[in-house]
Amino acid sequence: MEDNFCKKEIIDSFGNIILNKSNVIDRKILANIVFSNGYLLKKLNFIAFKYIKKKLNL
Repeated sequence: MEDNFCKKEIIDSFGNIILNKSNVIDRKILANIVFSNGYLLKKLNFIAFKYIKKKLNL
């Protein structure tokens, strides 16, 4: 369930353009977006690590 919250936050931040036809995050598209913009990479890392820390109870 928590993974869905992470996915939703990533989609909310980067838009539906990162989804493939099956509504799964297309990592290649997302990578092209974030690796061309340092701010967006930091934003993605912030979102991801927030959920990783929570999952690891840090």
